[in-house]
Amino acid sequence: MLATTLSDCSPPSVERHRFDLDAAHVAAHALWERGTPSLGRRVLSAWLDGHEPSSAQRSRLVHVHWHLLLFELPRGRFHEARARFYAHVLPAVHEGEDALTDAPSALWWLDLSDPDGPELPWAAVRARAESSLRRNNEPWIEVHNLLAVAGARDRTTLDEWLCHHAGRARSRAETSVVALAEALRAYVSGDYAVAAAALDPARFHAPALGGSEAQNELFSKLRGAALARAEAAAGN
Repeated sequence: MLATTLSDCSPPSVERHRFDLDAAHVAAHALWERGTPSLGRRVLSAWLDGHEPSSAQRSRLVHVHWHLLLFELPRGRFHEARARFYAHVLPAVHEGEDALTDAPSALWWLDLSDPDGPELPWAAVRARAESSLRRNNEPWIEVHNLLAVAGARDRTTLDEWLCHHAGRARSRAETSVVALAEALRAYVSGDYAVAAAALDPARFHAPALGGSEAQNELFSKLRGAALARAEAAAGN
């Protein structure tokens, strides 16, 4: 059971108490919110080592790998995080839309956590997102389409999206999507102060988009990076 796994957290205990995919997902969120990435990595790694997913579980399994990728980053395990992306997330990008949100989020986490790391495979993620942008998406999906486009430094598509959507938001969620698009457009153009201002909580309300605490933490990290870069530029 999940409660047993979280209360008795030695690796042998994790191996004894195999739990289902729903429990693995709940454990990932609980351990992230507790601020225990090392334990989270051990728990999810032990579960994944003994789990054979069904085809119906595929998209949810990709999401568990996204969680495990995040657990690698606080300890500086950037190589392992990238390897997990290439092995378990990127194939889902090529084969369908099972990683429509997880792939751009994971790449931004890698980019912001290890800015001097190797070039990341934004082209494939951007191509999948661009096809999705042609549809009328819920805000959570649209946010990740925009993250993918921005990660690929595609300012033209961002401009086109903003031209069509800016000033037309009718809800707090839609207003937050526009604010994020403006922030991303500024960030990839090097206007870091503008990016940070667009992500100010007064304008951008991440909870309105429907993501979890772990998912929404990316936006705080992006704003922090924008503020740091703006301050560095002001000091030069």
